[in-house]
Amino acid sequence: MTKNKVDFKVNIENYLHKKGPVRRETLINYLIDANGYSRSSVERKLTNLKKQGFIVVLNTKEEFDKFGIKEEDKRSAYITTKDSFERKRHIDTVFEYLKNGDDIDIESALAEIKRYEKLYVMDSKQLDNLVTILGDTANVKIVDSILSILYKHIINKEIVPSDEDKLLQVLKNLLYKFPEGHPNYSMLRRHILRLLGYYEDRAVIEQLVKDTENGQLSQFKNDYLTNFTAKVIEEGRIELFKLEIRVRKAGDKNTAESLNEIRNYAIENLTESGIKNPLEASNGGNVDVQFRGIRGIKK
Repeated sequence: MTKNKVDFKVNIENYLHKKGPVRRETLINYLIDANGYSRSSVERKLTNLKKQGFIVVLNTKEEFDKFGIKEEDKRSAYITTKDSFERKRHIDTVFEYLKNGDDIDIESALAEIKRYEKLYVMDSKQLDNLVTILGDTANVKIVDSILSILYKHIINKEIVPSDEDKLLQVLKNLLYKFPEGHPNYSMLRRHILRLLGYYEDRAVIEQLVKDTENGQLSQFKNDYLTNFTAKVIEEGRIELFKLEIRVRKAGDKNTAESLNEIRNYAIENLTESGIKNPLEASNGGNVDVQFRGIRGIKK
């Protein structure tokens, strides 16, 4: 196989592993724009890859439903890799343990999903199922695992649960249950706040006020130093301005400086078009590099 053919297959494989099934036209345009192939060359190569069994074309409502694809145009076709098609069958089996199993079944199923996170993309319906489990379980290990999976899909892969209201309610319930996080799961609270920030939910402001009034803001400051909470924090400017004055007058300089730093970070990392820092999204941490004008946060 020539290098050109290998590169073409690798490009498609990497793209589909990241995106999941995509419209045929979307894939063609990506390959033309990103790699400089001609349209006729792309279509010929895709036809050959289909004959070789490397890719699978989805074009029926039954197939769309299986992959959670919402498509009104009956003429549309989606493409995925054969490996992804087979992994879908495996993950579907795994989800039966999530829906019907005990805690050990669920923990094992979540570990299996994480095992394939770089090779498989869940659909909105599957994420809805995870949200339901997240709202029902009392097992903190399960809570932490599901939050991690949701964070990576919503923020990294931009695939969201279809029931946004239910997701936000579950997240707010968890924040109420774990206002100070959990000693054994350091990212649990941070994932909750950043997901709420992604949806610009006011619960972020409410928790920020509680942390400030409780004198714990210095401890939790990094949870708010993120692009994903910048817009909602800036929208609470008047409330937070008055709060900062009250804290200073009460003599709590450290807390006041932490609040000031959080508000400065929010305004410095805010643009009209929104920001997404892909390095921050990938590891859930804080990165100083700025990526201006990249559309990534839901407005």
